[in-house]
Amino acid sequence: MPVKKKKELIDVIIDACFDKKAEEVVSMDLQKVESRFCDSFVICHAQSNVHVQSVADGIYRKVRKELHIAPHSYEGYENASWILLDYSDIVVHVFKESDRRHYNLESLWADGKLKKHNPEKPKPVKKAVPASKPVKRITVKKKK
Repeated sequence: MPVKKKKELIDVIIDACFDKKAEEVVSMDLQKVESRFCDSFVICHAQSNVHVQSVADGIYRKVRKELHIAPHSYEGYENASWILLDYSDIVVHVFKESDRRHYNLESLWADGKLKKHNPEKPKPVKKAVPASKPVKRITVKKKK
């Protein structure tokens, strides 16, 4: 997969995580790790098993809709405490919070380059700039 396409896929995955209110979303670049099986991880967590499923479903749907890509495989829907979506070069891990703390992938793959992501804040609404001179109102008179 070309680098530009990988970046686009990671961006869509991260947006989907925030769309479904996933927490502590991080990506890990593993390209400099010798024993890697993919180029990147995206890791996040949710508060309940239902929320974990919702986040994973949201990622699946958004990537499919925007990029027309489906994961090569996925695992963990039965228990929904750790769902893995395998997009070949990018593997997504959606954890229940307690399981994320237990498995601690960020430490296990500490040789990778970790990047924390934050949801985009809405842009502030611009206020109207007052005119420097008052505007004259024009009234149209009806002809009789």
